[in-house]
Amino acid sequence: MSERSEQSHEPERRVWVSLTRRKFIGAAGLAAAGLATGSLLEACGGETATPSTTPGSVPSPRQGASIRLLQWVHFVPAADNEFIRQCNEFGDKFGVKVAVERITADQLQTKTAAAVEASNGPDIIQMQYGWPHLYSAQCEDVTKEVNLLRQRLGAVAQVNDAFTKVDGVYRAIPYTVVPNAWSYRTDYFEKAGISGFPKTWDDLTQACAKLKAAGLPPIAQTDGHAYGDSLTMWNPVLWSFDPDNNQAYHADRISATLNGASIYIREKGEFHHFDKVTDNAIVPAGPKGTFTMNLIFNHAVMKYSPEKDTAKALILYLMEKDNYFKYTKVAGGYNAGPFAAFDNDPVFTAPDADPKMKPYQQVVKPGKWPGWPAPPSKKSSQAQTQYIVADMFAKSLQAGGTGDMEAAIKEAEARLKAIFERPT
Repeated sequence: MSERSEQSHEPERRVWVSLTRRKFIGAAGLAAAGLATGSLLEACGGETATPSTTPGSVPSPRQGASIRLLQWVHFVPAADNEFIRQCNEFGDKFGVKVAVERITADQLQTKTAAAVEASNGPDIIQMQYGWPHLYSAQCEDVTKEVNLLRQRLGAVAQVNDAFTKVDGVYRAIPYTVVPNAWSYRTDYFEKAGISGFPKTWDDLTQACAKLKAAGLPPIAQTDGHAYGDSLTMWNPVLWSFDPDNNQAYHADRISATLNGASIYIREKGEFHHFDKVTDNAIVPAGPKGTFTMNLIFNHAVMKYSPEKDTAKALILYLMEKDNYFKYTKVAGGYNAGPFAAFDNDPVFTAPDADPKMKPYQQVVKPGKWPGWPAPPSKKSSQAQTQYIVADMFAKSLQAGGTGDMEAAIKEAEARLKAIFERPT
């Protein structure tokens, strides 16, 4: 499901580069062709340590312990119910009280930062992207636990591995990948004379123009500060050349958008408006190839927790193969596992699996991270949380794609330099 080989990185390579108008114009041209962005959606409502490769002893939960786990509110509600059920099952089995606190993902970093600052809060925090690099000083070393899982489940997915390993030490336990692909209306595409989903960004530009000329709802994607959809759209666009899109789709106001599988899952399971005329596709390719970025979550055990072993034991329990497949089945393919043993998850590969879900499995392997090809770091994580790349595209896409691209690039470069050239 994810690339398993150990890739060499270029730590010395600067994450920021001076972009030329020639390289950038292809991406910005999407707007001029009819790609609707934020406005439409708003209207729609230390030293390097070498981890041991020998797994250690399994942590034991303490009977009578009480632990808290902070996580996001899942876009497939039944998945949260299954997650909580498994936590309660663990609690009943080992005599532990487990409290699962759920908040929206855009509130998760504020809550995490407050707990880190106070050295007090949830025992386990579900961290997005490269947060273990941001908060490594308060994240417990879980290298032994990750090695246990590697022994049982195989290699760690490339992106989860990069996000969780800080200076050679695992500061979080890989948990899940939320694959992002395009959901699109096959009926509108057919009316506009578009055969299948575009394979390249140039093809997508032409599709945008055809939909616009036919008076059909546009292809739309947010360029705002959306923790998932904005980041997973504009970073791949950038690599390819060197507010609520869910509601807009369900309301029949757009023809296609990049998102997790929740749009299709909810159409199929709840709304039944456009499920028959909805299909899914991987992101288009650019001159440099196909690149994707997916929403990543990993579990960090906090150093301030008085129940570290119990917290570690809970995470290992949740990651047991049978338990994990129960979770992904209920989630309907919205989540993909971060270890090799999950590559053939029945939700994607079983004979009765929905073939329309296959693209969500296919986008995991080419997935990268903000700042790629350099490895994740505290500085690249800071740049990601400031939405610098998304802001660059947003400013260039203003006024129907006629925004000042040169000015947008220069501003993004200055913001990145302010982070990466700051003395440490």
